[in-house]
This record gives sequence, C-alpha cells and structure tokens, in this order.
Amino acid sequence: MILHGDSLQVLKTFEENSIEALVTDPPYGLSKMTEANIHKCLTAWLSGEDYIHKDKGFMKKDWDSFVPSPALWKEVFRVLKPGAHGLVFAGSRTQDLMTMSLRLAGFEIRDTLMWLYSSGFPKSHNVSLSVQKKEPENMDWEGWGTALKPAYEPIILVRKPPSGTI
Repeated sequence: MILHGDSLQVLKTFEENSIEALVTDPPYGLSKMTEANIHKCLTAWLSGEDYIHKDKGFMKKDWDSFVPSPALWKEVFRVLKPGAHGLVFAGSRTQDLMTMSLRLAGFEIRDTLMWLYSSGFPKSHNVSLSVQKKEPENMDWEGWGTALKPAYEPIILVRKPPSGTI
C-alpha cells in the first residue's frame, strides 16, 4: 500500500501501536546551519514547539531545509508497537539533530549503522577555479576543494521501548 500526503497528517489516520517496524529516509536538513539556528531549534524543541528553518535545503529545496521535528517522530512513536525498531537515514552533517529529535519523541537510540559507498562527488567550492581566475596559468590547486567527498550515510537504529520484557 502506498499512501501519498503529509506524513504527520497521514500518520494520524493510523491506529496506536499498529505498525511493526520503520524504515525511512526523511529530509536531512542540508541547509545553512549556524550556532544561532541550532540554539533557536533546540530551544523550540525543548519547549515542545516546532522549529521553522528559514533557509532552503539541498538543491535549494524547501522540504529539505531541516530535519523533522519531534512532533513528527512522536506520531511515528504513537503508531509503532512497543518494542518496534526503526531505521532512520540521516545526513552526516545533521545526524546529531536527527538523533536529538528522535530522542525527544521518546525513542531509544540503539545504534548507528552506516551505508558506505564510493560514488558521489564533493559538494564543495572548487579551489582551482578561484585561483585560475586570478592566475590563469596556475594549475597547482587542480583537484582541491573545500569539503570531503561523501562516502557514507548514517542510519540511526531506534526502538520504541517495549512494554514488559523482551
């Protein structure tokens, strides 16, 4: 069965404790992060409020501007059966925020798995292009960039606490 719609609204149509497991690849929140943004986010989350991020995410997409809030994960928590596990993919730069959001919803963080890969390209500034604009003959910086090549995605293993014993 495939359901289309806003995750938070669709989840509200499910019965409590009715889902066996979770595997999800939510927005990673790959937008501009500042100390002020993180402070505002955590303050809002700890107050039980949502945080609305102003910057756009990966490839300038609004839907990827920030990781899902605890409000969404609380609804996921509600529909999962006690003891159910979940796999939540995250971005390497925002895994900490995803984990915090999951914790604030009540999930136990059991472990972190890694999806390792060798494809992809550095999402960084090409240093050689900047140097060559000023010094066209200078090829010393060919292949240099300002970020590492992505090579993994963390997968956060969560569990809704069991009721009773395992």
